[in-house]
Amino acid sequence: MPIMSTLDSPAIMNFQVLPEMEPFTSTSEVLPEKYSNYRIEGTKVHYTEGPFGAFFKQEVVDTDWIIGWLNFDIKKKTDLFPITRDPLLALYIGLEGNIPCDLQGSADKLMLPEKRMGFYYVPPNGFNQAQFEPFHYTSLYISFSHSFIRRFRNKYESFQPLLDVPLQQFHDYQQAFGTLAARQEEQERYNELGGMIDKQQNQEDAGKQGQLLPLGSEHTDIIRQMQGYDQNPAWLSSYLYGQIWLMIVSYFNKMTERAQLSKDLLDAVDFIQMNYAALNKKSQPITPTDVCGALKADPRDLNRLFNDRFGQNMREYLTNYRYSEAKFRLRRTDNKLNVIAEETGLSGASHLTKLIRAEHGMTPAEYRIRFRGY
Repeated sequence: MPIMSTLDSPAIMNFQVLPEMEPFTSTSEVLPEKYSNYRIEGTKVHYTEGPFGAFFKQEVVDTDWIIGWLNFDIKKKTDLFPITRDPLLALYIGLEGNIPCDLQGSADKLMLPEKRMGFYYVPPNGFNQAQFEPFHYTSLYISFSHSFIRRFRNKYESFQPLLDVPLQQFHDYQQAFGTLAARQEEQERYNELGGMIDKQQNQEDAGKQGQLLPLGSEHTDIIRQMQGYDQNPAWLSSYLYGQIWLMIVSYFNKMTERAQLSKDLLDAVDFIQMNYAALNKKSQPITPTDVCGALKADPRDLNRLFNDRFGQNMREYLTNYRYSEAKFRLRRTDNKLNVIAEETGLSGASHLTKLIRAEHGMTPAEYRIRFRGY
């Protein structure tokens, strides 16, 4: 019988405690009742408890992919050690909590940030260390076999520049950048995922963190759909496969869009998308002044970049992004208008009503009924 390559199957991520902690640690395949709110139907549970608190993984394992929902309910500062037996290429999605970590082969300390997503290559049997403070962290990872990525690449020709090694088509995007140094920097950033695929194929022993993208409403909605599946259990794997496909198509669409933005503009867009609902020192939703202050950017230069690329200044972009997030919540939730306005940084329910009327000629209630679920 032929021996299956480790690349033919997706790699599994596990977490270990310090050896001296093992005698005080217990494991189970049953999720305790106190965590029943986190239970995801159709998954296999791996539960670990010790003096530090508890962590548990809920997995669905398929031929070409693995989804692992991760919870770390930490009561006492501790280190955990992520380990994989096989070369792992995975999309990691941070939901709640920032996790500092050391990844084998990476010179810099990394951060697994909340509300961001990115690809990681984790070498087999490597030394990786994650530091946890008291908090309940939530995240998930989607691990892929090499054949899955190869099929995805062949299906979507427009994404091939992101997946090729070496990059063949980057010259199509070079006009988006200024100096030669900037183009080289963007080329390295744009090609990093292809490099991680190459690392997985060669089973290299140096890990890699890819470019991180802000977690958008479309991504959180896909996650919610995956977690909330309650139909025929026999269809779960096929359903999740479709949702995974949607997730990575969305990811690569975002990557392709970002490849055409200069670094300064990309930093500003990322800041807005991550903080559009945040409050400034005056307890007001952030303004373009706050964006420029956080990035130490000149307001005139940044507004020029926004106008050149998007045809709108920074204030208009910020308002329109808040409005798009508010419309998403109108379509997908039953939250009241004032709650949605507060969640998205708009000035109030009347502001949202005005924007809906101006674009669609209807009230928010009519908009919600007409576009429910879209």
